[in-house]
Amino acid sequence: MIYVKACPGFVVPLGRVGENESRCIVFDVSWLSDFPGADLILYNRRVMDEDAYPVFPDKLQLEDGKLYWIVTSADLAAEGSGKCEVAAYLNGTIVKSEIYHTVCLAALDEHKEPPAPWQSWQRELVSLAQAAEEAAQAAAQSEQAAETAKQDAETAGESAAEDAGRAEEAARGAAQSAISAEESARNAARDADRAEQAAADAGYMFFYIDGNGDLIYQRTSNTQVDFYLDDGDLYVEAIL
Repeated sequence: MIYVKACPGFVVPLGRVGENESRCIVFDVSWLSDFPGADLILYNRRVMDEDAYPVFPDKLQLEDGKLYWIVTSADLAAEGSGKCEVAAYLNGTIVKSEIYHTVCLAALDEHKEPPAPWQSWQRELVSLAQAAEEAAQAAAQSEQAAETAKQDAETAGESAAEDAGRAEEAARGAAQSAISAEESARNAARDADRAEQAAADAGYMFFYIDGNGDLIYQRTSNTQVDFYLDDGDLYVEAIL
């Protein structure tokens, strides 16, 4: 889990759209020592909400003057800027923290074209699937031909029956070819999943310039970095 310290005056990165319980936001609530026994509520307002909502208590933990908030996919439902606030209630007394500005970052659309390492796998899978479909169609046509030959054999005699037997054998061969092609497609799909998982486990990130001239940054979910400028230089810093 990634731990992020919430600092007044700085934007708190909650994570990316669709992430769930992968990041914990840490608030300094040492001021609660002046209100022992107070009930604590964390209010969060997402970009698309008009009102703030209380975060589920089971996603909050108070320990040694710090409040830990485990961010869920419900908190990361949409890309954009939001706000959050800590409030304490004690016998009619209400105390509130400063307002923290938050941001939910965008995530890749699952329908976009896969990165280059998987494009060749995708093309191979499509080719194998097409081959399996063609083989299945050929098997169906052969089976129909065998049935027709059998019917002809009933009226044409022994010679036609022998032709039907050969057609049936051809149909079985075509059906076996279809099964083999489908098995090859499944194996290729399994290999593609393993390759994708290996790349995701290792983690990667890269930059490219799109057609609009914008610098685009992409990474796997286990590659967490921050960026900042210093005298015109771009620095990359890992999030702990």
